[in-house]
Amino acid sequence: MFTSKSKYQWSKENMASIDNRLNDNAFFAVGFDYGPFSIDLVSNSNVNYGFRGKDSFDKVEIALNRFGVGYQNENLRLSFLYGKRK
Repeated sequence: MFTSKSKYQWSKENMASIDNRLNDNAFFAVGFDYGPFSIDLVSNSNVNYGFRGKDSFDKVEIALNRFGVGYQNENLRLSFLYGKRK
C-alpha cells in the first residue's frame, strides 16, 4: 500500500510536559500477518518526530526504511522496529 499524509507541525503547546510523538507520511508498506504475529516492511518513510522534556522541545523529520515484527492479542500489543536512515 502506498499512502501519503500531510506533515504534522508538532509544537510545545500541544504536548504534555514530558511527551514524544511521531507520524509517518508518504511511504510504501507491506505487511504479513500469521495469527497474532506480524511482519512489516516499510520503504521511503518520512517520519515527523516531536519530543518535549519539561522545558526542552525538539522536532525533526527523518527519512528511513524500516523492518518490524509484532505480536498482538486482545490485551497486549508488542512491536519491534529496526530502521536505517537514508
